[in-house]
Amino acid sequence: MEDLEKVKQNYINSLYDDYGYSIEKFDKQALYISSGALAISITFLKDIVPIKDSIHLPIYYLSLIFFSLTILVGFIAHYISAAQIKKRIIDIEEGNKITDNNHISILNIIVIITLFLGISFIVFFTISNMSKAKSRQTTDSGIKIEKVFDNGSVIKLEGDIKNCNFIDTLKNIKR
Repeated sequence: MEDLEKVKQNYINSLYDDYGYSIEKFDKQALYISSGALAISITFLKDIVPIKDSIHLPIYYLSLIFFSLTILVGFIAHYISAAQIKKRIIDIEEGNKITDNNHISILNIIVIITLFLGISFIVFFTISNMSKAKSRQTTDSGIKIEKVFDNGSVIKLEGDIKNCNFIDTLKNIKR
C-alpha cells in the first residue's frame, strides 16, 4: 500500500512540475507575441504604410495599449507568482496553514484577453490599411491632366502609359 502512495505522490509531483512548466511557457509566449507584435506594427507604419497615410489610427493605438498591457500584466503575474512561492515555502517551513488564491489565474485570463484584443485590433488595422494602400496604388498609377485654356476650352487626359483617353469637352477638335 505504501508503494501505491509513493507512486501517487510521484505522479502528483510530476503534474506540479508540468503545471509549472506550462505556466512558464505561457508567460514567455505571451511576452514574445506581444513584443513581436509591437515591433512589427511599428515597422508596418514606418516602412509600409506611413502614419500620415494610415486610416483607423485609434484602432492602431488601442492595439499598442493592449499589447503593452499584456506585457505589463504578464510581469505583474510573474512577480506575484514568485512572491506566492516564497510565502508558501515560509509557511511550510513554519508549519502554517497553506492558503490558495487565484490571483495568478485572474491575471492569466487578463493576459489572454488583452493579447486577443491586441491581435484583433492590429489585424483589422493592417488589413484595412493594406486595402487602402492597394487601392491607392491602383489609382495612383494612372495620370490625370486637366488643362483649361483662356477661351474656356478644357483638355483632359486620363489613363496610364498603356491607355490614354483624350476628352475634348468643347468639341473643338475635328476628327
